[in-house]
Amino acid sequence: MLFEGNVGPDTLSDGASAPLRLDKTGALAVVQAAAALYEQGVRGKIFSAITAGSGVAPGTALGTTTPFTLANPYKSKVNLVVLSGGIGYVSGTLGAGTVVWAYGAESATAVTGTAITPVAAIVGESGAVGKAFTTATVPATPVAVRNAFLLGAALATTALGPYIVRDNVEGAIIVPPGCSITLMGIAAAGSTPLVMFDVCWAEIPV
Repeated sequence: MLFEGNVGPDTLSDGASAPLRLDKTGALAVVQAAAALYEQGVRGKIFSAITAGSGVAPGTALGTTTPFTLANPYKSKVNLVVLSGGIGYVSGTLGAGTVVWAYGAESATAVTGTAITPVAAIVGESGAVGKAFTTATVPATPVAVRNAFLLGAALATTALGPYIVRDNVEGAIIVPPGCSITLMGIAAAGSTPLVMFDVCWAEIPV
């Protein structure tokens, strides 16, 4: 069977019919490689949240007080699909250890703490279902499910090259309604260490 299509992108409205799209080699174009998240982003399904620039202590052990938690409200109508998480140094001496992703089981008890306003992929817009918190209190001690970052015993004068520390989860962690996901250190205490955490996620109807 012979298929035909047009080379190059089209600008179409929802519901419009269109031929297959091809690249300049004649191959079928199935994704916008330079902007793979564009479709979900432009439809208001992708959000990010980041802790304050003043920083938060990364933590030393899993517990019910957490530096950063993303919660999916009880009986919400979406799953929170984690796309990535990041960490940035602010000040103090970091204690050596690991920051993990830790999962909070379903609970009707809401996560509380200092709320962070999520920002949509279309910058300046919001409307997220997911609730982000710093210095959060979760209903029960979360369970570690995945390593995110290593913490070295570093401080502001440590000679380091410029780098970005990011864990590209790419949907491998899904937070159902009533559940939560936390970024938290299992590490030595250091000396007044402060970092910034961020998480990017998509909201997909259940």
